[in-house]
Amino acid sequence: MLHEVRFSQTLAALPRNSGPGVFTSILAKLARERRWWDVDAVFAEMSKRSIKPNRIHLNAAINVFAKARRPQKAEEWLIWMQDNDVRPNEVSYNSVINACAQTGYVERAEMWLGRMLEAGIQANEVSYNSVINACAQKGRVSRAEVWLEKMLAAGVKTDAFSYNSVINACAQRRDIERAETWLEKMLSEGIQADEVSYSSVIKACVQKGELDLAGYWLERMAAAGLQANEVTYNTVAGACLAAGDKERLERWRKLMRLEEPAVLRSPPLQKPSRPSACTTRNLDEVDKDPCLGSFGICMYMLPGYIYTYFCGGPLVLVMYEYNRTIIGNIGGPYTVQGGGCIQSRPYTLNADG
Repeated sequence: MLHEVRFSQTLAALPRNSGPGVFTSILAKLARERRWWDVDAVFAEMSKRSIKPNRIHLNAAINVFAKARRPQKAEEWLIWMQDNDVRPNEVSYNSVINACAQTGYVERAEMWLGRMLEAGIQANEVSYNSVINACAQKGRVSRAEVWLEKMLAAGVKTDAFSYNSVINACAQRRDIERAETWLEKMLSEGIQADEVSYSSVIKACVQKGELDLAGYWLERMAAAGLQANEVTYNTVAGACLAAGDKERLERWRKLMRLEEPAVLRSPPLQKPSRPSACTTRNLDEVDKDPCLGSFGICMYMLPGYIYTYFCGGPLVLVMYEYNRTIIGNIGGPYTVQGGGCIQSRPYTLNADG
């Protein structure tokens, strides 16, 4: 309450000849600082000075609430514009659409995009991408596809973000065919696919055990001049290990141009569930295995694949192979950090760690 009084006093102390531009600047500052609670005071002071709010002021107010993740207040100001004969433009609608999309109000984001089009206002890539991504994030793949199709039909310029949202949503549901269809559509439209585009499809293929298909998209990715990142590498590597296919793993490693093994810092580790069957390999055997020796000791956590954990004793390398687990006691004075995370480094097994 004290802050509001002081802010109102600060506004009242502005020179009497302060024009509309001054208040626009103040609203822009509030947006940067996400001070949505001060918006009403700005318009109250404008009213005292008989300054009629224009579209710039009202768009700035909507932006304050959008930045502050207050979609309902942003909607209220857009409705106020409509009720007071101030015609909203694409900036007005895009701010409200984005505010709803960013806070998970997918249906309202869709509704406002629909109203924008009904009002005869040309939606742009920001309008569509906000809704497409919001639908995709919520797993509403069909709705994301509908809006991407509308975007294409309207002749609005698409980009990698437009397609990647849909591709990833399909991949998350392990719908390889739909993910592939949109990736092919993206390429046919002349949109340059990036690492995210290919990696989403590759991950879906691996998760469904379609290693040949994953290899095909890896080759397409390499042919496009793109290099897989560590996450993609660990995804396919884990699948190869699970299948016992060292030859494929080596071929893919070279294809992805990872001459050195990918070494990642693991997130906090979870104790693995008890396996149904277990085979223990001694340290010498693990050390001689060229396939295992190509990895970092601290791998990216992938459910069902390869990771490490610390159980209060020696470090343990665990490879979960669906129906059995291969465990090798690593031992040695390796550095153990918080949460059982092992310091990332190339996988070497020597006496001094």
